[in-house]
Amino acid sequence: PRAMSAESAWLRSSVALAMEERIRADRHDVDAWRVLLAEAGSQSPAEFRPVFEAAVTAMPLCAPVWMRWVEAELRACEADQVEAIFELCLLRCPQLPLWQLFLNFVKGVKVVGLDAAAARAQLL
Repeated sequence: PRAMSAESAWLRSSVALAMEERIRADRHDVDAWRVLLAEAGSQSPAEFRPVFEAAVTAMPLCAPVWMRWVEAELRACEADQVEAIFELCLLRCPQLPLWQLFLNFVKGVKVVGLDAAAARAQLL
């Protein structure tokens, strides 16, 4: 896929390169994506975002892919990006684990610093 070009500064492992080859042959190879996304998620946001974008384009209904992307953005402390991803995926891929992750995000990130009444009002 275009998003996984060699122009990146990320020096992929031989395993990641092999997974990219498998994905070029079959863009729905879930196991190859799982391995590639695990490595990509440990890179900088500029490096991992194109890989996750390619993955959700290939498999838009695969909740674990969306969840890995959210988790990578959370590790990078990119709350605005997490919100944008949830806006894209929650209605497109309405699966319970995604909604649970979203609610945990709202509880843990968005409500921090608000008193209980203000937090309830913001959520309603």
